[in-house]
Amino acid sequence: MACKVDCCLFNFQDAPDHVREVLEQNPHITFNEHSCVFYCGNCVEQPFALVNRKKIAGTDWDDLLTNISSYIESIQ
Repeated sequence: MACKVDCCLFNFQDAPDHVREVLEQNPHITFNEHSCVFYCGNCVEQPFALVNRKKIAGTDWDDLLTNISSYIESIQ
């Protein structure tokens, strides 16, 4: 089952290239960037994404990737 990962363009503008690449290349993820995901304020606080509409955050970009992977594993 593919998981939908949505992110805010403003939040991801500072993400290293490898973060997008990992998300885009994972066959179990449908990755979408939006101008806004309506979690206003979170964009400036920490890296985050919505995985099947659940907010997943990290202390940094690699932590976010780890947390997304862990969450996906827990629901499959």
